[in-house]
Amino acid sequence: MSTRGGFSSVHSGFARGWIPVARQLRAGSELIAKYPILSVVLSVLGYAFLGPLAALVLVATLLDHEFAHRYMMRRLGYMPGPVRLIPLMGAYVRAGRPMLRSADIAVIYLAGPLVGILSCEAAVLLASQTLDATLRHQVYVGAAVALGLNLMNLLPFEPLDGGLVSRVLPYPTIIIFPALLAVWLLHVHQLMTPVGIGLLYFIVWASVRKLRKWDRYVIALRTRVLDGDVTALRELRASFDVPLWERLLVTLAYALLVVGGTALLHETARMSGLIG
Repeated sequence: MSTRGGFSSVHSGFARGWIPVARQLRAGSELIAKYPILSVVLSVLGYAFLGPLAALVLVATLLDHEFAHRYMMRRLGYMPGPVRLIPLMGAYVRAGRPMLRSADIAVIYLAGPLVGILSCEAAVLLASQTLDATLRHQVYVGAAVALGLNLMNLLPFEPLDGGLVSRVLPYPTIIIFPALLAVWLLHVHQLMTPVGIGLLYFIVWASVRKLRKWDRYVIALRTRVLDGDVTALRELRASFDVPLWERLLVTLAYALLVVGGTALLHETARMSGLIG
């Protein structure tokens, strides 16, 4: 047996061994998520290392984020299911109908981070006026972590919210993101550090990978259209027939959310003592 063949066999056996475990973990998580009170209690306990009140704030803002998605899905007629919370893994809500129109997808997936960020700030403002220093610090920590998660969710890579929002934009514009990141890293004097180089490399790789995946998706859709697939034609139009004003509005809303959320994160992290 060659070395390459041996490695391949071991790797394949290792992967096959983990697949049943991963399926069982997913099944267990889905089962817990069906019991809202249990999933909330376990989530709060799971994040309790941050502090009891910090854990409550974090879980509450996660739920606010998902209920905002659900509200917009319902308003736009996509018949959403219930919000599910999976301890230590996050939360989700599924639409009951396929979401094909890019503008609808953008509105739905901008709503979650927007409400999540606003609920974090509301918690900080309320705590600053009503709680003593010890409890206030816990709220600040929970809000800072929640803000960080909401901003991470805005990265323009699927299945994150930012990746779904970016569907409303011409896909080649995704290359702007690494460029903006490079400018920011240069501004904070981190561009030539190991962390800066590693982060920029990863983002460039992810951006190129997303562009290639998009090209394959469009080619597959056009092939299906030529074969007379009406659903593929609707998907193609939903992705490309987006009015310019909708593209500009979504771009502006996304930019304001990222900039505003980043500023709030910096200030909240400073107030919590997470940064100097």
